[in-house]
Amino acid sequence: MRILHIIDEPYDSGTVHYALTAASGLRDRNWDSHVWGLRGSYLITRAQNLGLSTLAYSHPWINLSNLRLALRKNNIGAVIAYTGSAHTLAVALAGWHGMQIPIIRVRADARPLKPRPGRNFLWKR
Repeated sequence: MRILHIIDEPYDSGTVHYALTAASGLRDRNWDSHVWGLRGSYLITRAQNLGLSTLAYSHPWINLSNLRLALRKNNIGAVIAYTGSAHTLAVALAGWHGMQIPIIRVRADARPLKPRPGRNFLWKR
């Protein structure tokens, strides 16, 4: 199965390290791991150094249709989102237009979710 990891943090962080460890671990167990993130970020550079397949973007909402095409072209079977904004992007990519790709949201914050518009929609997806 091909797994897409979306991480949109521009800097070196615990979340980035966790995501790269997960992506590398899955790859080492013969799962095809793809890492998408912000162009020029620590994440993309490090993922490439680890030999992971990467796609770097600068404006995901402007290039949404191109990212959706890349999702289909790479035959992604599941998406793992590591931040709230990556979760929203994952739903926009994989949850619309008839694409029923499972989305896994990794949340590393023990605080309760804040009430926000669209929160229930995202978490149901």
